[in-house]
Amino acid sequence: MCEIINVQKINNQFIVDCTPCKEDFTNAKLLQIINKHKQVYTTKEFKVEKTRGCFSKGGSPWIVLQNIPDDFVDKGNEIIFR
Repeated sequence: MCEIINVQKINNQFIVDCTPCKEDFTNAKLLQIINKHKQVYTTKEFKVEKTRGCFSKGGSPWIVLQNIPDDFVDKGNEIIFR
C-alpha cells in the first residue's frame, strides 16, 4: 500500500506520485484507491512507472490513470496494488 503525495492533471489523464510501496506493484493487474470516506475505486486501466530514489533502495511509483472520479485522486488517498 502507498499514499498519494502529488497529482497532476494533463489532458484527460492524472499523473499520480506516491510514497514508496512495500509491495510489488510491477506485475499488478488491479489498482484500488481508497478515499477519505473509505470508498474504494478499482480499475484495471493504469500504467505504473517506478522512479529511482537517490538515497533509498526502492522507488516511488508514478501512476497514469484515465477516466477516474476526481475525488479518488486527492492527496492522502491510499493505493493498493493487486
